[in-house]
Amino acid sequence: MRSTEASSVAPADGHVGETRATAAHDRVKTELLFAGDDTSAVDAFHARTVWGRTLERRLSVRIRAFLSEPALREIVSRSRNEHRDAESIALPDAGLGELTLEQALLRRRSLASDAAARERAIGLGDLAAILKYSYGVLGERRLGAAGPTQRLRACPSAGALYPLEIYPVVMDVAGLAPGVYHYDAIGHALSCLRREDARTAMPGFDLQPEFKAQASVVFVVTAVLLRSMAKYLDRGYRFVMNEAGALTQNLHLTSLARGLPGCVWGGFCDEEVAAYVGADGAREIVVLGFVVGKR
Repeated sequence: MRSTEASSVAPADGHVGETRATAAHDRVKTELLFAGDDTSAVDAFHARTVWGRTLERRLSVRIRAFLSEPALREIVSRSRNEHRDAESIALPDAGLGELTLEQALLRRRSLASDAAARERAIGLGDLAAILKYSYGVLGERRLGAAGPTQRLRACPSAGALYPLEIYPVVMDVAGLAPGVYHYDAIGHALSCLRREDARTAMPGFDLQPEFKAQASVVFVVTAVLLRSMAKYLDRGYRFVMNEAGALTQNLHLTSLARGLPGCVWGGFCDEEVAAYVGADGAREIVVLGFVVGKR
């Protein structure tokens, strides 16, 4: 049916009609190629996260509770992974420079596509600026006339719940020992989970060895799903992924503003990387990695 419809189009420009027919034919071939794939899991997930015009009662109750109780919303948004027994390392207050947004967008290229050799390690100021302006606290607001103060991050978040966590895996950062760290966005500090040769110890670079060779730091981004799903139920999973996308763009642009190449890294074993940074892979899942290369 699709091929017939495409071939029946008769625009004034015959070349355009031919192009449309070819595109429709290619689409049909693509659909046939994947026709035997089992998409039931994806279909079921999508169905569970769909909202209609009228929200189901259980979801409505959850959302009303958050809207009517500012303290509840503030408690959830303030929640974060804490490592009280770990050494805390304060980060400097570093800026991004004077690169305009237009310039950053025009210049953005992924690390993997840049073959230029780099020798200079990035500095602690680079790391601090990227973290602060990607997911750090940049403002605050009061929830109601007598309500608590809510901290606002650099990244938009559904309901200001901030379910993401960032684990910088440091390989070559001047002024900071190699190892695994956790970013405390509220305190703008790093919690040192362990010091080690992360370039050798970190799992997951089997399929993309160029990342292992070029990386100065890998930001492992995880999500504590219940922070969002506590309010939005299954729909909260979508909101978590929306937020991860916004964070990814922030990481790209802030890295570039500091003169550093970066690239999203997704070719890893979730279970191995989760275990490496201390996430359980169920309540806290690995969403993505972001590699920042040398200067």
